[in-house]
Amino acid sequence: MADLALDTQELVALHKTGNPPANGNNNFITSTTAQEFLGVRNAGTGRLRYWIPSELRPKSMSSLTGKEWRIFIQQHANWRPWNASRRLDKIGLYFGQDYPAVEEIGHRAIAKMVNDGESWLLGACAEIAGTRFSRITRSRMEYLEENEILCRPLTYHSAEASLSIFHAFTNKYAIKSNYRNSLNDILILSVARHWSMSLLTRDQLLAKFSVEYLGTSVNSIQESTTIGFGKPISPGVKMRESKGYVNRHWNITGRRVNYHS
Repeated sequence: MADLALDTQELVALHKTGNPPANGNNNFITSTTAQEFLGVRNAGTGRLRYWIPSELRPKSMSSLTGKEWRIFIQQHANWRPWNASRRLDKIGLYFGQDYPAVEEIGHRAIAKMVNDGESWLLGACAEIAGTRFSRITRSRMEYLEENEILCRPLTYHSAEASLSIFHAFTNKYAIKSNYRNSLNDILILSVARHWSMSLLTRDQLLAKFSVEYLGTSVNSIQESTTIGFGKPISPGVKMRESKGYVNRHWNITGRRVNYHS
């Protein structure tokens, strides 16, 4: 089976019923979905709700005991989570005067935690946001582990591509009251495209737009639609209607890395 990315609504619905995804062992989520599903960031402000460790950890951290991890987490939590993001991966998206700038933080970090099955560590990190919140977060992380759902991170190039996609979307359709929600939908779409995954979504408008702008195929069953991207994306491939796209006020900052960036 081809790799399939589950969007946030699909994942929440599956977790609520306890049912596994229907795509065997080829199920993925994007790091944007992981952050939404696991409550890593405040939906309104985008700030971290709780501290998470960077994906670039010193080797000495691999030998920490559970007790030592809790002490380490508490030390970082005391800095306040939004001040403890200095070592996390960051990508800045800037929209001139059209929308407030967005700093996408910790996408590779949360992908590492999901892919390494660190539910115990995520639960400990989330305790700063409350015991009940921590239990819910750990339950959701355990669902990902039990069903072998892996995570693909937002990369520099998928974020860069999302700018032109978001620009095209906002030119044609009204965005959600919190523009970050619409932006997250586009980031999920762009990451799925970047990693050559199909996307299972309940957002019919997003599916319609993907056909119009990206030339995707769609297959709808009941509430859900699978968006297919066909062949893997090659560097330099142009998107429909993107010819001549120039917005000098919209740009991106971040660090390119060597692996599938």
